[in-house]
This record gives sequence, C-alpha cells and structure tokens, in this order.
Amino acid sequence: MSKKLTKEEIAAKEAARLPILPKPTVYLVAGPSGIGKTWLCGQLSHLVPYVNYDVKHATFLDRLYEAATLNPVVLIDMPIQISTFIKRNSWLYDVRAVFIEETEEVHVARLWSRGGEWTTSIESRRETLKKRAERYGVFKGTQTECLEYLRNALPPPI
Repeated sequence: MSKKLTKEEIAAKEAARLPILPKPTVYLVAGPSGIGKTWLCGQLSHLVPYVNYDVKHATFLDRLYEAATLNPVVLIDMPIQISTFIKRNSWLYDVRAVFIEETEEVHVARLWSRGGEWTTSIESRRETLKKRAERYGVFKGTQTECLEYLRNALPPPI
C-alpha cells in the first residue's frame, strides 16, 4: 500500500512535470493588522499588479494565479498565514517577503486613526512577525523604508 502524499509532495511532483519557465516574482508585504500594508501596496500599484488579500480573500489564490500568469512581477499583502503561503507556493512563485515593522506608538496611532484598537492579539502578532522576518532573513523596515526598498526593487512602468 502506498503512502498518502502531502500537499507539498503533490506540488513538487506537479512542478517537475511543468515546462521550465521562469517563476513569476511575488513581492509579499507582511505585517500585523493596521501597520499600513494596503497603503504601501496602493502606492506601488501603478508599477505592478497588486492583489489585495483583504478583498475577497476566499479567491485570493485564484486572483494571484491569474495576475502572475499575465505578469512577471506581482505585489501582494498578507496579515496572516505568511509561512504557509511561502511553504506551499515557493514551487510556483519566487516569493520575496518584505516585513513592515513600526514602533508600537506609530502602530497604535495608525490603528486609532482608522477606528481600530490595540489588542493583545496584535501585540502577539507583531512579535511573531518580527521573529519570522529574522528567520527568513528578508528586508524589514518602517513603512517608509519598505516603500523605498520596493520602489527600487520593482521594475519601472512600461
């Protein structure tokens, strides 16, 4: 009796059958709720397609796949499931994560300006994402620093 394959093993087998084409690059902007991911991506959406996780997140992967099929570079934002996304999709996309980190004071002010509130789950999420950024060895910085980094990393408009 053969063992049941995991999703990752199935994905690897599928990838091995595909013709060798360059993977689309997906810049993943990560950070806790209210940190400014959507604003940052909106500032760059004239350069590359932007797939917003918060809009119809049930169809997020389908929308990303469609955008990446038509474009070599796509921008996404995600507040959750970042490690899972990278693990399950790195066979299909060249995922380059960028983590927004702000001081607690700046983050609280942004939340309040949008009618949100500071919660223990947001505080916990900040710590988790900080550790993930260090583990992945990716770019991390304030919203302004991330915006500048991505402006330099993304291709110029055609």
